[in-house]
Amino acid sequence: MDKILPPNFERSFKQADIRGVHVIEIDDDVAYLVARAFVDRGGYTKVAVGYDMRLSSPSLVEAFMRGVEDAGADVLLIGLVTTPMLYFVSGSEQIAGVMVTASHSPAQYNGLKLVEPGAVPLTDATGLKDILRRIKQGKFNEPEKRGKRKARVVTKAFQKHVLSGINVKSLQGLKLAADVGNGMASVLMPLLQEKLAIDFTVLFPELDGRFPNRASDPTLSRNQRQLKKVIKEGSYDFGIGFDGDSDRIAFIDEKGTYINSAVIGALLAERMLRTHPGAKIGYTNLDSLIFLETIKKCGGKPVPVRVGHAFIKETMRKKDVLFSAEHSGHFYFKDYFTLTQ
Repeated sequence: MDKILPPNFERSFKQADIRGVHVIEIDDDVAYLVARAFVDRGGYTKVAVGYDMRLSSPSLVEAFMRGVEDAGADVLLIGLVTTPMLYFVSGSEQIAGVMVTASHSPAQYNGLKLVEPGAVPLTDATGLKDILRRIKQGKFNEPEKRGKRKARVVTKAFQKHVLSGINVKSLQGLKLAADVGNGMASVLMPLLQEKLAIDFTVLFPELDGRFPNRASDPTLSRNQRQLKKVIKEGSYDFGIGFDGDSDRIAFIDEKGTYINSAVIGALLAERMLRTHPGAKIGYTNLDSLIFLETIKKCGGKPVPVRVGHAFIKETMRKKDVLFSAEHSGHFYFKDYFTLTQ
């Protein structure tokens, strides 16, 4: 197969995703060959494809979709979405999927988050090494017919699923500031504003893969300055900040102080254990002790999990864990295909 790969493309293969500097470590040819290997390995008939607003995403998406189609599988293009939306489609429809994103990494990066049907992430132990091996061998199946492409809008279905069971009236009167940082939470916020009785002030809602107003990671103090400033100058109950693909969230209190993710996890665990007494709650060795102590105090069963979304989700599935929180601003819910948010 006539593809010239970047000399450093192997560096983009991480433990739980494929991510690297665009062109130098990952490019269109890498995306195409990953798609071929992904479909060949899994024998998939359909692959859901979502992507973020990075400048390099459209070409990577097109290359990946061609690879899926050339491998004989159909493409379900769900367009510009958050990573949790891609997980939702994969989980609810039991199909494989890819999110083209570099998550919280800087603008010059991009990558591929691959999931098996059921939103099960691929790791180096469960498939990424095999995909790399197949690419290096350069041998791919030749299907009898090429796959087809279909597009669908999934935001409303995601909204209905995630907001099901929420008491909207209980939120009435809340005033929040949300810094979406020119990222994919710009797609999420209108879905919340439409249904929730909350007064939202949204910062930097324009999709822009250059990250002109702040870098992507909302948990870093230098990326919280503008959100904190807005909160201090206004009268807000709290603030939230998202990363580029909207699977990482930071909380700022009414005084403009960053709240450790373990504290938020403790509050959520306490509430969930009221309706699920004795449930298993996952924690990592990097979480503040307040999270573990709260789990025990509230009668939950603490379950140690390895840092990293793919590893946390694997343990949650194996051990029937209700909820997990990670120091990096990721929160995992069993009822939402352990998607993070």
